[in-house]
Amino acid sequence: MTDFLFNGYYGYRNTGDDVFCVVADWGSRKYWGARDLAFVATELPVLSQPAHAIIPTARRYPGQQTVSRTLSGMGARHMVYFGGSTLHSPQELWVNLLRQTLVQKVGRKSIAAAGVSVGPFKSAEGEREIRKLISEMSYIAVRDRASFDIVKAMNVETPVIQSFDPALLMLDVMADSPPPALPQRATGRPVIGVSVCNVERYHGGDVGKEQRRVASVKATVKALAAEGFALRFFVFNGHAASGDEAVTDEVIASLDGYPHVEKLPYCDDPKVVYAELSRCDAIFGVRLHACILAYTAGVPFILVEYHRKCGDFLDEIGYTAEGRVGDATVDPVETARRLTRLAAEGRPHRLCARSVDDSRELARVNFTAAPYCEGRR
Repeated sequence: MTDFLFNGYYGYRNTGDDVFCVVADWGSRKYWGARDLAFVATELPVLSQPAHAIIPTARRYPGQQTVSRTLSGMGARHMVYFGGSTLHSPQELWVNLLRQTLVQKVGRKSIAAAGVSVGPFKSAEGEREIRKLISEMSYIAVRDRASFDIVKAMNVETPVIQSFDPALLMLDVMADSPPPALPQRATGRPVIGVSVCNVERYHGGDVGKEQRRVASVKATVKALAAEGFALRFFVFNGHAASGDEAVTDEVIASLDGYPHVEKLPYCDDPKVVYAELSRCDAIFGVRLHACILAYTAGVPFILVEYHRKCGDFLDEIGYTAEGRVGDATVDPVETARRLTRLAAEGRPHRLCARSVDDSRELARVNFTAAPYCEGRR
């Protein structure tokens, strides 16, 4: 029987979600004594030990994915939503099947959530469904105060714990298992790491808003190029249909052949991505986890707040108001000036009221507060 089945947005070649897989693998083995792990995914990033991706890549009959997920859930002792914005709308059929009384008797002991955000809800029905799901959990550890307040207001009996984003535990992962040697990069000038993505076109949102955001990013990196920085672009999402490759190329093309540009393609080893980010002098990111990993590594950063979760993260760490640029709504030249100062100073701590060590310990609570943590049994 599988010890833990982890549920999230895994297997879509997204570095942020890959990090959740790596941390779930590391932490569940360290703190929960897990041996046999599975993830709701078609493919997995590089992990420390083998684990199962339960979604078949080839569909041989209608409903195969639902059947596969349901059987995997029935064969797991615990199912844990781990990391990310996962609790905001009605759940898939297979999750609801696992919650049935008859299925509960087969051997799966609990459903839980750790390192997640709750909301914003996509509908009133979604809010009702999530409340019912949370009421059935053995515990829920949320990564931000806004989610904590939402769950508390639900008035459920499930223990709710405020933790932090699991990505902070990449520090521990890296200490236990360093990445392979990195290739040599061009030196001789300071490096700004850049992560950009499209958003609204994939969710039926205001594409004009997305275009304005990308235009602002282009203007910012052009101003950074004018200051002589090397620009290292990270493709955080390598999904063929909804990834960052095309928009990254678009931003690079706007630099009109500026020579000090490098693009790092999507990499399925989050430790390598973390190590590459650590070599930058500052990070300018639209992708949330580009900046969470920068914070973790002690690299100064500026985050574009395209979603509530971005603002929640900055609020949690007490990020100074003078460093915030909204949804790329601050003048791009001013944003470039701020990044220039950050890269020169190299003092990320002045941006954030909460230390990385404190955030790291809060992230550890995702594991240590769990009822199946070996120290709590």
